[in-house]
Amino acid sequence: MRLKINWRHIFGRNIRYKIISLVCAVTFWFWVTGQAESFSLLGNRIISVQVELRNAPADMVVLNDLPIVSVEVNWQNRQLGVKDVNAYIDLKDAALGKGSYLVEAETLDGSSISKISPRTVPLNIDQMSDKPMRVDAQVSGKPAVGYVAGDPILSPEEVVVRGPKSIVDKMEKVAVEINIDDADSTLRASMPILYKDFGIFNLFAPDPGLKKLTALTGAVEIIIPIYEAGNTSKRVPLSVDVDGKTADGYELRSFEPLPGVVTLLGSFQSLEQISSVDLGTISIEGLDENKTFEFDSSTLVLPEGVSAMVGVKIKVLVSVRQVMQQRVIAAVPVEVRNQRPHYSYSDVKPLAITVRGYPEDIQYVTASSLRFWVDAADLEGGTHSVELLWGTMPPGVAPVQTPKVTLVVTAPE
Repeated sequence: MRLKINWRHIFGRNIRYKIISLVCAVTFWFWVTGQAESFSLLGNRIISVQVELRNAPADMVVLNDLPIVSVEVNWQNRQLGVKDVNAYIDLKDAALGKGSYLVEAETLDGSSISKISPRTVPLNIDQMSDKPMRVDAQVSGKPAVGYVAGDPILSPEEVVVRGPKSIVDKMEKVAVEINIDDADSTLRASMPILYKDFGIFNLFAPDPGLKKLTALTGAVEIIIPIYEAGNTSKRVPLSVDVDGKTADGYELRSFEPLPGVVTLLGSFQSLEQISSVDLGTISIEGLDENKTFEFDSSTLVLPEGVSAMVGVKIKVLVSVRQVMQQRVIAAVPVEVRNQRPHYSYSDVKPLAITVRGYPEDIQYVTASSLRFWVDAADLEGGTHSVELLWGTMPPGVAPVQTPKVTLVVTAPE
């Protein structure tokens, strides 16, 4: 007797519970495959690890994002986790441009690694570059009824941007943004720097190198003068003078107002004759370090009917430095250049060379950073007193004098 199986009855029975079980199984499978840790068919532990860089040269930057790789470890210890495995790319011998780099991995407990996937990763490496750029103020909105806005004042007006050369070279300026909607008094704020492409597309995004840009000045102070309609404004330069003598061994390096201009308010007639505003004289007597002098715009001496924008702080940074010093550099090697064929030349012993410069420039000078030589091109056989020559010196450094050395030349027989 043949048994007849009712498949429709079997699969149709408890259909609700079967669907719930299937959904749970699928959910569990996605959860397992999405974990940072799993196991291979051989029982080895597979851990997903973020790749890091090692020995990256300071003047290079990787433009693309680093991937996550799978590292298969020959160990089933369940205590082993993501924090115990490192995946990295060694950039010791990296070159500029696009290339494929080997991924290495290591475990903190010494477990051996059988597989890394992917084994190589493409990297786009660019050179780091610094470039000064002016800051552009992007002002949006309108002031309150009956008020007008003057020209923005920025401090600093220029910043140095550091980033990938391929991006920095395309940029001419950066920006700060401020909204002046319904403002009835002068606005002053410290705003972050925005890295913009002022071309058609407005932003560099989605260029991954954008996030690699930084400014040596983190933020820019922006001042928007807001004043009643009917008046006018005028920006004029600030001037300042110094008096006195710095401390012994120091000299005045620079002094300048920041910002370098002030916004004046008044009628057109009252402002027409004003070309600059004098802050007066500040004393540098006995100064042996940089010092900042502060002024408030409300204290400026101005003609009647003219006022300065309220709340503006003016700073004058007086910079001093130690006077030039001399330093003796011992054992500086001397080369004999332009030697003639078949002639022989005596060695020139290393010399002690006295150099001159500011302390910050000469403190790191070493014998290997100096290049001195004698020119033997026109010397015949005999003993010669030859003037020492030197080429490019470290920035801000120069020899006090160039001594003569004795060179014995032996002509061919």
